[in-house]
Amino acid sequence: MSAEELLNLLSQFEALVGERRRGALFNPGEIHFTATNFTFSVRRNDWRPVWDKAREVQGAFNAKPQFPTVTERQEAWTRFNALRDEASQIAKEERSDFETMSSSHRDDLMGDLRYLECDGTEISLADAVFGSMDAEGMKQLGAKLGVVSRRFSEVKHRMTREHKQEVFDRIQEVRASHDRFWGRRKQAMERARAERDERRAQFVDRVRANIRGNYERLAKAEAAEERVRSNLRSNYEKLSDARSESFAERVRSWISEDEDRLEDIRRSIDRIRS
Repeated sequence: MSAEELLNLLSQFEALVGERRRGALFNPGEIHFTATNFTFSVRRNDWRPVWDKAREVQGAFNAKPQFPTVTERQEAWTRFNALRDEASQIAKEERSDFETMSSSHRDDLMGDLRYLECDGTEISLADAVFGSMDAEGMKQLGAKLGVVSRRFSEVKHRMTREHKQEVFDRIQEVRASHDRFWGRRKQAMERARAERDERRAQFVDRVRANIRGNYERLAKAEAAEERVRSNLRSNYEKLSDARSESFAERVRSWISEDEDRLEDIRRSIDRIRS
């Protein structure tokens, strides 16, 4: 490695640092406004080529190339260290700005997520036709969670790994609370459906029992009707064979009672059949 080759490498390193310097001066970032907050984005450079070139220059110095004078070597070394220090400072400031931007995105997202978690409120199934307000409210929370999740996907490349993980975990917690709500609601609906089916089954059993009872009462009433008719026929025969007026009068009273009883039975049969 000659001194000329080392100086050429040093010039390449200086050009890389100059690019980063100009980027820091003329690309300060952009401010983004949201409904509840504002965030800003900064440019994050790839510093690997810079540090790779710095190691290459350091290796060239370690090879101890021959400079025309000691002063020229010292000037090159001083120049290299100044450039390396400047690069370190620019990278540090850029990293600090990126962390500040990441923190701003994190705070903005976490602030919105704070109001989207389901608090475990009791499930309501009062409105069987239109659904409960609980369900409608949860649908709205789910839609808002979707909006926050999409925003996170759009800005996560501007966030540090730690901040991304923090927001991702929080989104998962909120989504899990929504899943628990829908799980509890499904169980409540299944319980309500089972109770409704049980009440319907009990009602059908009662109706069937009533029908059986009415058929039994109808059979008894029809049997009673036949007995009364039989008595009437018998009493009419007795009336035609009566040998005294007093006995005939007594038989007529029996016939009158049987006819009244028969009319009552007929009305009862009509009620049972209806």
